[in-house]
Amino acid sequence: MQTKIEEAVAQIKLWADRELQLMGDRADKRQEVEALDRAGGDALLDGAAGDHVDRLVRSQVELRQIESALTACRERRLAAVEQRHAAEIQSLRSRALEAKQQADLITSKTADHFAAIKEIERCDFAPVGQSESARLGAMAYQLETAADDLERSGIRRSGQVQVSDATSIAPLLDELLAFHGDAPNGDDAVKWADLCDPGRRFGSSTRVYNLIFEDATINYRASYVQVHALRPALPFSSSIASAIDDCDRNQGIHRASHSMQPPRKPKTVALEPQTDVPQPEAPVDDGGARKLRINQYLGYETGRWPRPEPEEAKA
Repeated sequence: MQTKIEEAVAQIKLWADRELQLMGDRADKRQEVEALDRAGGDALLDGAAGDHVDRLVRSQVELRQIESALTACRERRLAAVEQRHAAEIQSLRSRALEAKQQADLITSKTADHFAAIKEIERCDFAPVGQSESARLGAMAYQLETAADDLERSGIRRSGQVQVSDATSIAPLLDELLAFHGDAPNGDDAVKWADLCDPGRRFGSSTRVYNLIFEDATINYRASYVQVHALRPALPFSSSIASAIDDCDRNQGIHRASHSMQPPRKPKTVALEPQTDVPQPEAPVDDGGARKLRINQYLGYETGRWPRPEPEEAKA
């Protein structure tokens, strides 16, 4: 069972590396398409013949193929994460079953001995301290509970990735895509990092990436990039900026504007098979109305109207 977990982890690493490679190929192909587009415009302006259109169309098709491969790669990485999750649950259940079987075996071997001692001594005997069968039984219960909790919670969709002493976003992408859960993809991380550095001032400065995500979506308000080289020489103070902004400036912390926060990704849940729900019994047909006695209809029995006196009493 441990082999299945290791295989799933290897698949996660494989598709993470493949996603990084495809992102690089897509960036190169986009530059190629832009260069061919400009070259075709120059050729059309100069009246020079060439195969610019064919090359441009071919490059655009290849770019779309890379996009499709990138989408399929992310789907396969997520499938590998789900396989690892299922393999871990099965491993916990197997270990729980093994511990329970060992506890039952010990109990069956010692039951006759304890019964014989009880018959001779005429009293019950209990082991001093925790017995091996009790320890194995508790272990089986804990493993089974852990498996139930893991199955109920599903794969992880929230977490934190922190990288120190980085000079580019590459180390952050390596850690993020290797996360054993449903994490933001590489494009989301690159977009967030660009929003943290709108003026492109980071350059090759050493920085700290602290990326926090919830429901597979980056939390722009909590995540930040810290660049110590861009800390002000003196503490920054402003009567307009908030206290949090002042603290961030003093510590060289840069955040993406929370107004650019993307919506959270919905969680995909498998539909449970429908079961036969007992239907209520049909009401008995009573003619469409409740039957009342004449006294109830006139309101005499409820006290709403006084009962009329007989004519003889009035005379």
